[in-house]
Amino acid sequence: MTDERLAEIRARVEAACPAPWRVNTKDRAGEDWPIGFVLHGILDVGQDTDGTNWIVTTDGIRASQMVSGGAEEDATFIAHARTDIPDLLAEIGRLRIEIARLKKEAINLMAEDLINRHGS
Repeated sequence: MTDERLAEIRARVEAACPAPWRVNTKDRAGEDWPIGFVLHGILDVGQDTDGTNWIVTTDGIRASQMVSGGAEEDATFIAHARTDIPDLLAEIGRLRIEIARLKKEAINLMAEDLINRHGS
């Protein structure tokens, strides 16, 4: 992953409302700050097949604690999550493979050094 790509993701994270967030039903959102709604279509606004309305809210951050604005940034964060998260997971996988390779290489180098110092 390039530094530029990572910076783009980081900028979206920092611009969005503070964490934690949670998924709620419309009826249980309480005083938490609404961040987004699941929209399945114009006639089926925010309803699952069983009629449940889903909403993303902050978790324990009340509307009175929020500064104004941020809706566009939250929407951008949510919209990019579908590509950002898989990209970040792929990068974690790549880095884990590289770490394992480097550990093996380091062990081999230490073993080679011991053999050279003390003979075989």
